[in-house]
Amino acid sequence: MPIKKNPVNAPDRLGISKVDLLYLIVFHQLAKGSMSSKDLIDVIKADLAAFDQKRALSHIYDVLQSMESFGWIANLDGRGRNKTFGLTESGNAKMKWFESTYLETVNKMYEMTKHFVRYLQGDPTHPAPELTDEEIKLLNRMISVKHTVRYLFLDMLDHKQNVTGKQFLETMEQVHRWKVNDAYLYQLLRSIEGPEGWVVGDWDDNRRRNAFYYRLTPEGKRMMPIEGENTDSLMKDVMKYTGNILRLFGKRVS
Repeated sequence: MPIKKNPVNAPDRLGISKVDLLYLIVFHQLAKGSMSSKDLIDVIKADLAAFDQKRALSHIYDVLQSMESFGWIANLDGRGRNKTFGLTESGNAKMKWFESTYLETVNKMYEMTKHFVRYLQGDPTHPAPELTDEEIKLLNRMISVKHTVRYLFLDMLDHKQNVTGKQFLETMEQVHRWKVNDAYLYQLLRSIEGPEGWVVGDWDDNRRRNAFYYRLTPEGKRMMPIEGENTDSLMKDVMKYTGNILRLFGKRVS
């Protein structure tokens, strides 16, 4: 069963508020040239629809008024709601601040989710970016760690048959440059382990107990495409949002 997504919160999870998102949209449009308030508002509405941020529509006029009062945009002609807005030097400086603050992290989130999407589609060639511990925490807030870990573990068992938790953790870092807390992993594995679960396991030696090896069960095999679909759906969702934000910074994404 597909899991429920909450796309409304996606920019917030990046640390970009709904108001910040509106700022970025306005900066992006006015960087191309001046626009009438009517045309600008129409474009903002279209961009918000691409972000699934319809709730932010009510903030449009307040945001434009605030940006004008901050000196980021200026009325070049007209009155009331018939103004023509242009970007000021102060606005250009603020736009560069947004870029220096968010661009690198947003790009890494985009490249990481793109890496996972390609991997899930059977293409392991797209490299994963190297993330800091804080960036990994940010990524984990945006995706479903549970579904991702479960799918990748089942997939690894499907290819290698017998796998230890340690081997899985090492593969996560080597292949995906993604660290998973070992306590979380084993807690997750206990929840899907058992004869009627998704995995079963045995010690390599019942007396010495050096390593515990997991194997895939028929139920685990059945759950693989379901977990893969859930993981793929969420990764594409984050990839979409981060890609749209990169476009606001004038970056091409593919």
